[in-house]
Amino acid sequence: MQVFVGVHRVPPPALRQFVHGYDGYRLSGFDPGVHAGLPSPYLTVVLSLDRPLTVQACGFDDSYESLVGGLSMSPVALPHDGNQHGIQISMTPMGSRTLLGMPTSELGDLVVELRDVIGSDAIELRERIAAESTWAARFAVCDEVFARRLADANPNADVHHGWRRLVGDGGARVADVADEIGWSRRHLVTKIRTEFGITPKDAVRLGRFTDPTSTCAGT
Repeated sequence: MQVFVGVHRVPPPALRQFVHGYDGYRLSGFDPGVHAGLPSPYLTVVLSLDRPLTVQACGFDDSYESLVGGLSMSPVALPHDGNQHGIQISMTPMGSRTLLGMPTSELGDLVVELRDVIGSDAIELRERIAAESTWAARFAVCDEVFARRLADANPNADVHHGWRRLVGDGGARVADVADEIGWSRRHLVTKIRTEFGITPKDAVRLGRFTDPTSTCAGT
C-alpha cells in the first residue's frame, strides 16, 4: 500500500525572517527513484525520521542523519528506495547567520551533516522530533530549539534587506538596491558576495526558481 503525507507549517512570527517554512513528509510503498533538489534562495535543512538520507552532489555520494545544504545554482540528486520520512526546513540566509551561526558564504553550495554546524542542538532536534507522534508537536520542537538559538542573533540588517530585494518580485536592479541602502553599487556587490557567496546576478536567478513569498515544496 502506498502512503503519502505532506504537511506544511509557517513558523511563529519571531522566526519568520529566519525560517520560511517547515514541510513534514512521509512516503512509503513507492517505487525506488531519485528526488531532485532544485536550486532555491533558501538553505535546506532536512531532519530524517527513519533512515539516513543519501545525497549525490559535486561528484560525491554521502549519507546523512540530518543535513544542511547551502545555496546552489545546480540541482542535487537524492536517491531513495520508495520510503521517506522527515522534516524539510527552508531557512533564509539571515537564518544561516542567526540560527546556524555562520554566513551563507561559509557553507557555499556544500551539503554537510547538521550536527557539524550546530552540534548538540542537531542531535536534540532529531531525537526529540523522532519521539513525537504528531506533526504539530514535531514542528513545536523546531520552534523551541530555533527560538533558543536566537539569543546569539546578530544579523547585518542592510545586507539582508538587499538580499530580499534581489530575490523578491522578479529581482530588483542592483543599482536601485544600492541606492535604497545608501551604498555604492560596488560596495553592495562586495557585501552580497561576502555574506552569501554568490553574485547579485545569481541571487536574482535563484529568486526566479522560488518566490520567497510562496509556500515551499515538500521533499
